[in-house]
Amino acid sequence: MLREQLVVAADEVIRLRAENLSLRDAAQQATEQLRAAMATN
Repeated sequence: MLREQLVVAADEVIRLRAENLSLRDAAQQATEQLRAAMATN
């Protein structure tokens, strides 16, 4: 039972890490776009 819970928890950590990396990439892209937009003004 505990082992099963650990497997589920590990899967959740992996999923959240992937989501976090995706959000970080999106934030970096948005930052770059803002910088580019400000540089042209």
